[in-house]
Amino acid sequence: MKGQDLLMIHTAERVCERKFPYEKELNSRNTMLDWKIEWEASDSFVTLQIKSNKSDYKITKVTMKFSNKECSVAKDWGSFSNKKSDFIEVLSFDFDSSEIATAVSLAAKSFKCGTTESIYGIINN
Repeated sequence: MKGQDLLMIHTAERVCERKFPYEKELNSRNTMLDWKIEWEASDSFVTLQIKSNKSDYKITKVTMKFSNKECSVAKDWGSFSNKKSDFIEVLSFDFDSSEIATAVSLAAKSFKCGTTESIYGIINN
């Protein structure tokens, strides 16, 4: 990159990432609007499903927080933030070749609200 314009760095990073893929946290450069993720809770399991993925990444891991309160109470919609004390459990979902992952929680049946903490993925080749 010596002598190249700094604007080229993003392009160089993408080329290297495609040649040497690695798992990374997908951030604001890869907006959450690229994915539609739905969750469902049963007796002691929470199932997470990737309904659509419009990004260049295969999702490998998702971390979510759950509350036993309705989202209208557990989230502060005025500032788009969560009321931390209302979210009682953090679960991690690991995806293999499928777009469905399950996590175990004894409190799963009481979950009424979930919010995504982080999404990790590997670039598609």
